[in-house]
Amino acid sequence: MQMSIVAWVNRRASLRVKYPSFALRIETFSLSAIAAMNPSPENKPARKQPPKWLLNTLTALVGVLTLALGIGWIVYKWVVDLEIPYFAIPLVMCVPVITAVAFRNIWD
Repeated sequence: MQMSIVAWVNRRASLRVKYPSFALRIETFSLSAIAAMNPSPENKPARKQPPKWLLNTLTALVGVLTLALGIGWIVYKWVVDLEIPYFAIPLVMCVPVITAVAFRNIWD
């Protein structure tokens, strides 16, 4: 729900008249929310990102390793239980992509 600035100011003014203590809570929340959303640049720690080629290589390795673990688990279950868990085949194909993207987003 989007509200125009004029409607927002009018609503807050009417709340101030009806509920003075509620208006104070709105002011406090608004100021703390604004302060939390805009951190000052000096508080941000500088983080050096690894080179692009290294990040791409590590991301691919994490994906391939996760895929190998998933395929190994399916083969193990097939040998031990004499049954292939068919529900797990799509998961084994999707989870490596999810883990690789999560690993890659550590540095973003």
